[in-house]
Amino acid sequence: MEQAQRNPYYGEHITVRNSIEGIGIPYSDYGSWFGSKERLQGSVHLASISTIPGGPSLHELFHQWGNDALPTASPYHWGFSSVGGQLGGFGSGELVDLGGGDYTATLNGGPFGTYANSGNDIGYAPLELYLMGLIPADEVPAITFAPDGTWIADQQFHTDMLQVVNMDGFIAEYGPRVPGVGEAQTEFRALFIAVCSGDELDVFDFETGSDWWGHFDRAVEDFTRTGPSLLYPDVMNYWEATGGRATLDAGSLHESLRPNSSPAALVEARALTPEQLARLPAHR
Repeated sequence: MEQAQRNPYYGEHITVRNSIEGIGIPYSDYGSWFGSKERLQGSVHLASISTIPGGPSLHELFHQWGNDALPTASPYHWGFSSVGGQLGGFGSGELVDLGGGDYTATLNGGPFGTYANSGNDIGYAPLELYLMGLIPADEVPAITFAPDGTWIADQQFHTDMLQVVNMDGFIAEYGPRVPGVGEAQTEFRALFIAVCSGDELDVFDFETGSDWWGHFDRAVEDFTRTGPSLLYPDVMNYWEATGGRATLDAGSLHESLRPNSSPAALVEARALTPEQLARLPAHR
């Protein structure tokens, strides 16, 4: 797992099922392909242990809810927009018109990205929290975005069609979020699995443990704890990124086992066909 150079990406999210309305993502249910009858919502692959506390763990988890709504120059991300969240974008109120369709922008006074922003250094933006069902629409500021934006210089871009949408317009286009605040799920469970090659297994001591396994355990425990990060003060865990509005539990999965479940059934291999893999909604 600590071999990021073997992968063409740092993280990837696959939507297993979605029944939420009003977020721009169509209904889907690929649960049977993963051996899940009703609970599994998504699957994330991270390329190394360091991506758990440092990111893009928060980024990939958010792909469960977006972006399939706002049309941007960066598909499935916030692109040149004032969302300013885990999927990119500049800060609200931080756009400067240079004239002639040229603009410069920042995020919290610093650089912004069109696909991501600083890993787990920042929390979820208001629009992201709304799509997650954690805040009402009236807490989300109007969004300025450039669906045709292109970089022209460092932190400068050009657009011929800068647009603004408020949440009334967003809801008119996609409908209200169902379930909404107060009814949306806020407590989630996650199973973290370390995938290792044969060569890596040769250097691990499974009986006494090792620094590698200890690092993995500490990273997962800190990322999923209810409360601020204790081990990584410069980044946010899931609870912090949601402003304490949602939790991610990785420590009580034994309580979720179905009656008469066997260990063999829990780890049964299910190889997906190339056709199935091509159909899965996967975003990075």
